[in-house]
Amino acid sequence: MTVTATATATATVTAAATAPGPAIRSFFVTPSDSGLQPVVDAIAGARKSIRMTMFHLTQPDVENALVAAKARGVDVRILLDGRLLEKPASGEIAQRLVDHGITVTKSSPAFSITHVKAMVVDDARAMILSLNLTRPYDHTRDYGIVTDDRGVVDEVIRVFEADVENAASGTSKTPPLADDALVWSPVDAEARLVRLVDSAQKTIAASTENLGDKAMQEAFARAAGRGVAVRLLVPLCDENSEPLRNVKWVAELDRKNVDARVMPPPATHEQPYEHGKMIVVDGARMFIGSINFSENSMKRARELGIVFEDPAAIRTFSTAFDADWRFAAPPPDEKSASRDLCR
Repeated sequence: MTVTATATATATVTAAATAPGPAIRSFFVTPSDSGLQPVVDAIAGARKSIRMTMFHLTQPDVENALVAAKARGVDVRILLDGRLLEKPASGEIAQRLVDHGITVTKSSPAFSITHVKAMVVDDARAMILSLNLTRPYDHTRDYGIVTDDRGVVDEVIRVFEADVENAASGTSKTPPLADDALVWSPVDAEARLVRLVDSAQKTIAASTENLGDKAMQEAFARAAGRGVAVRLLVPLCDENSEPLRNVKWVAELDRKNVDARVMPPPATHEQPYEHGKMIVVDGARMFIGSINFSENSMKRARELGIVFEDPAAIRTFSTAFDADWRFAAPPPDEKSASRDLCR
């Protein structure tokens, strides 16, 4: 393959622009009847350019939309995780994109993974996601927002261009960061998310696919210790190489008065796999993005998230969390937990 390395809820919802922080123009959650249509529609609306960074891209509708954009003259540039490109499904779709004239860049090996899920269209709108562009969106809980905030858009572009250069040089440099809404790994994610948790006065609702970052564990425990009602939800069976990797971390938080629970398998549309990375503080401030609450995600991977205060988006995302919480279970006994739980 020739890959260049050059310098429960409804569909998309239009959001009000009156909240502090970046204006959230639209947002969506999966599973939903619309699936990845908001992403496809954003690509279809491009007139000049698309810059996409994506960990996992295998969805045919997205591939077709990117090819169609290139055919109508849009400058399409995509940065994909280098290690995933070695897998057949990812490599084959990347090669087809290259065959249609799309610039596909393998990410720098200096990052443990390039896990960002984001896109900028026409240098004017940024889409920031927790979801990969893959088929399991129909039974995976994830979140996405669109903003035209100038500071956000410009910074996402700057880091994209820097990461294309990183891919060419094998480095992990990050340009100067200035936008308070954006959270980047491996630069400031741990400090920013710990600060967000520490700011809670009454409630925290949070979910992630992976736990294990010590500072985040301590932040959730501190919040519970000062009387904040903390709910944390993770999948019981991680879809990565260690299916029960979260059990010890959930159990640790559970012992420290965090209401930490697991989502049992199997994943369905109504009882989805908890992939979304999110934190809602006091029902008023929210983080979503690609950043897991794990040490690798915070400190070694390239990741992106956003903090915002849009009431409509927070209500919708919180409703999805509450729907999942109905199915959540206490963590299993750490010593007796077996992989049989995940069959």
